[in-house]
Amino acid sequence: MNMTKMVQAIVDRIEEKKAVLYFKGYPEAICLPLEMLPENVCEGNLLRFSIKFEHKKTKEERKEISALIKKLSNKQKGKLE
Repeated sequence: MNMTKMVQAIVDRIEEKKAVLYFKGYPEAICLPLEMLPENVCEGNLLRFSIKFEHKKTKEERKEISALIKKLSNKQKGKLE
């Protein structure tokens, strides 16, 4: 199973410190803060993104979130009793 996908996007325009991007093959635009993109990016630039699914990190984060929810739930039970 391939856990990484390469996608390309065109910078359509820059608005208030955000870049409006159109990904090739998709009609919807997304906005990203300019600070996330390479310096001096401008309208018409072609950008390539590597999107990777972090399986191990996802499991770790879910475990941590579950522990926090359990801890908060136990605190709420203590307040209600």
